[in-house]
Amino acid sequence: VYGSIERDGSRRFGAGFNVRRQSKGEYVITFHVAFKRPPAIVATAEHAEEKPRKVLNVVLDKQTDDGRSAVILIQTPDGKPNDNRFSFVAVAAL
Repeated sequence: VYGSIERDGSRRFGAGFNVRRQSKGEYVITFHVAFKRPPAIVATAEHAEEKPRKVLNVVLDKQTDDGRSAVILIQTPDGKPNDNRFSFVAVAAL
C-alpha cells in the first residue's frame, strides 16, 4: 500500500487506505485490509512549504498490533508539530 497525503490530511493519490489529520502534524492511516503482521512503513516529507524551507522529521509514532493502522508524526527538528505533505509505503504479507 502506498500513497501521498496533503497537509490537511486529504489523499493526493494511492489506494487501499483512509487517512485523517488528527491534530497538527499528526496523521492516522487506516488500511482497508489488515496485514497479517504489522507492516514495515516508510514515510517522508515531500518538502517543507514554508520559506525558507526547513528540514522536517517524519516519525512512525504508533502501529496497531493487528496491522490495521499507523500514526505518522511530522515535526520540525526541535520537535514542534508541523502540517506538511508526505508520502508513505507500507509493505508486509496480507
